[in-house]
Amino acid sequence: LNSISHILNRSLTLSELLETSLNLVSKVLNAERGFVVLNHLNGKDHQFFALRHLNDLAWSDIEGVKQNYSQALVQRCFEQNKILIIGDTEVNAALSDINSVESGGGRSIVVIPLVQDDKVIGVIYLDNQQLPHNFNPEQIPFLTTFSAHTSIALQNSMLYRRVITDDLTQLYTRQHVDEELAEQIRRSKTNAQ
Repeated sequence: LNSISHILNRSLTLSELLETSLNLVSKVLNAERGFVVLNHLNGKDHQFFALRHLNDLAWSDIEGVKQNYSQALVQRCFEQNKILIIGDTEVNAALSDINSVESGGGRSIVVIPLVQDDKVIGVIYLDNQQLPHNFNPEQIPFLTTFSAHTSIALQNSMLYRRVITDDLTQLYTRQHVDEELAEQIRRSKTNAQ
């Protein structure tokens, strides 16, 4: 957990943080697939941000994926602010909004809330399409700590984004552009040598 915390806190951009956290927790829990869903800025809708399937990552809205995860579970996680574990979807009749395993749905599922100021701002949704009971209640202490570290890193990422962008135009600030340009020139000189 200490190593994971250090890795997460080095990520300043949202995409880098989500990629890192999704990869780390997927590997630790032997998840075949993962999604990150964050609250939209309007606070009402959820925005689908990332997909990880085995070792492939993709970003932003990905059509054709939404039917392969339980939106009811995601909504319940947002509302209840607790880790949800479904051991075997084939024997759980309450999940009518998820496809069968043959159609791309998950067999065992865990949904992890990301909390900021006692409010769920996002969830990490992981599943294993082959193994039932891949996720179990014994993993909850690890997942709780992982969620707390990821939430802090997510808050830091959002604060960093506010620092480097103008509130009105949502464009990068002059200082950030100058710093990035200087860094790219430095890298170019280093690579040329």
